[in-house]
Amino acid sequence: MKKFLLCVFISLFYSISFYAQNELNQIDSLIKVLPNLKENSYKVEALFKLSKLYQKVSYENSENFNKQLFEVSKKINFQKGLGYYHLNNAYLFQTKGNYEKSIEEAKKAETIFTQLNEKSYFLDAIYFHSFSLFFSTKENEAFDLATIHALDTKNTIYFQQLGQLHYFIAYFHFSKDNISRALKHNILALENYRKVKNTLGILKCYYNMTDLYIKTNQFTIAKEYGYKTLKILNSLEVPVKVMQSGNYASLAEIHLHFKEFEIAQAYCDKAIAINKELNQLEYVGIDLIISAEIDYQKGDFNKILPKAKKIIAISKTPYNLIKGYYYMGLYFNSIKEYSNAKIYLEKGLSLVTEENELVHKNIIKELAFTEEKLKNYNRSLTLLKLFYKNELLFLEDEKINKVNELQVRFDTKEKEIEIKDLTIAAQKDKELLIKKENQKNFLITIIVFGLILGLISYFLYTKIKKKNDKLQTKNSIIEQQNKVISKSNATIKKTFSIISHDLRGPFNVLLGYTNYINENFEELNGEELKSYINKVNNAAQNNFNFTQQLLNWSLKQQNGITINKELCNLNEVVEKSIATLQPLAHQKDIAIHKDFLLEDDAKHYLDKDIVFNVLYNVISNAIKYSKDNTSILIKTYADEQFLTIETKDNGIGMTNEQLQKLNQNNDVNDFNFIKNNNEYQGGFGLTYAKELANLYGAQLVFESVLGEGTTVIFKIEVHV
Repeated sequence: MKKFLLCVFISLFYSISFYAQNELNQIDSLIKVLPNLKENSYKVEALFKLSKLYQKVSYENSENFNKQLFEVSKKINFQKGLGYYHLNNAYLFQTKGNYEKSIEEAKKAETIFTQLNEKSYFLDAIYFHSFSLFFSTKENEAFDLATIHALDTKNTIYFQQLGQLHYFIAYFHFSKDNISRALKHNILALENYRKVKNTLGILKCYYNMTDLYIKTNQFTIAKEYGYKTLKILNSLEVPVKVMQSGNYASLAEIHLHFKEFEIAQAYCDKAIAINKELNQLEYVGIDLIISAEIDYQKGDFNKILPKAKKIIAISKTPYNLIKGYYYMGLYFNSIKEYSNAKIYLEKGLSLVTEENELVHKNIIKELAFTEEKLKNYNRSLTLLKLFYKNELLFLEDEKINKVNELQVRFDTKEKEIEIKDLTIAAQKDKELLIKKENQKNFLITIIVFGLILGLISYFLYTKIKKKNDKLQTKNSIIEQQNKVISKSNATIKKTFSIISHDLRGPFNVLLGYTNYINENFEELNGEELKSYINKVNNAAQNNFNFTQQLLNWSLKQQNGITINKELCNLNEVVEKSIATLQPLAHQKDIAIHKDFLLEDDAKHYLDKDIVFNVLYNVISNAIKYSKDNTSILIKTYADEQFLTIETKDNGIGMTNEQLQKLNQNNDVNDFNFIKNNNEYQGGFGLTYAKELANLYGAQLVFESVLGEGTTVIFKIEVHV
């Protein structure tokens, strides 16, 4: 929200500062010409232009020329000039924060330009009117005013003004957390700005779309718009440093999401340097928070301490201060100085309110961990209850974000359908034109000789054939698009069905444990409390793993996974998968044995993430369906053609029907999950692993005996 609001104020108050030199040149030219203008109407136009130009470099001069504009216009009773005067005043009062006066001036301009039928200036006045209403807390009235004129089909030729109105509507929806609608209107604003080649408007839209796609966790698209914004910013003769720093911070956040730590840190450093130059210390604090998070994810705790101290020293807002104390606590916990960690985490927690509790749930969790280390178990349990309450709320927000993301995709499909309808209408128009032309030609053939009749018939035949060929080509394209849309809608339907059923069960388990603890807290001893806390943690971890699998599967369905190979050691990837799942195996007293026949220094070209995810799902499934106090064997070996990872468990095994579905399913997109009452249930870990293996061009073979266990053989073609 801060970034979007920052962009709004950039556009309103120093929006075109990077054109300053060009504006000064125009001002000099107009001032030289002004004394020689004898015709009053020309003088009014020049004064209006001067007042608008000075809005971008000097408000005082802008007001002076606007007063001259009023005097000349009033003297000759020039209504258009008076409209100019009120329009400029609406802008000037808005920049000073006098929104009531801005609204009053905008209404006067609207009245005059309506009488003169000057639609473009009228819509400019509506734009200022809407923003001033919004800033004076009349938000719904502002939205209704802008929407009426933005959606009026009579205004479709006023691209600049429609761009402004859609930009305002996007801002309104963003302020209400209607992310999909904000993005939809931001795209409409961008389309209109492009038609008039408004560089500033395009820049604002790119800047906002970066933030909007980050908000919906669509980081790949956010990255694309972040670099588009950077390209325009770098092309400007006079840099817009405020927007540069915000864009650098967004790019740092994006690259952090992709675990590209060095790139993220480089952009973070650039943002910090600019904000220090501008003396914007709160934004320096925000940039340092991103930088500290980079160090935390890298495990470089020594670098966190000076950054956390700096955040606390320069910050005044609760958000920055809480984050500063949080990272101080993380640092001291990392070196096992739990008493110091508690001091800083308690300071941060004291600033947490009901309004910002959800955002800062991690400081609650970290303090619970610290209290446990200090053996303050009652305090730790109280904090854990608060954390898991917030975690549930956070997961609700995550679901809302997912719905927003799906809504954006749905809106895109609606637009495709609209294009299809327009194409069909165009086809009907063409057919009507052909019909009329045929009738005309038929009348001509009645009065001409047979030879001319034959030539005309041949000409018509050729022309109609070409048009029919074009129509067939277009119909083929539309048919392909319909198939893509149908497939995407099926994926969305399947995803929602899984969410509606499978997320309910794990949450019931989690709620059951927490309710039991809450109701029997006084009767439970320390060991029993610890046992139930472990059960809550295990249930939450399983829920998280399931949600992560579902997200990965959904992204794959939407072509969101790409293959990125690099030279690496397969044994290390397998070790990482085992280490990640070791706590889950430990809970069931399952021993994981390793038999690595591959040499430790052998390296091959692999996509580590895909291989890790396949192994994660295979090993996780083996642990889940193995009996307690059993073992799992994981072997790695190679021949001239394949690298092989073999996982063998002593679990419940699979039926022949299940094996047949897994081993013989060539198109994994057609694989159906187990259904019950028309709802898809879980158990798609192996299916997802099979999908990833097929995408990667590898083989995933399953061997199993019901009641005795399962062997999964993962074969990857060797690339030296």
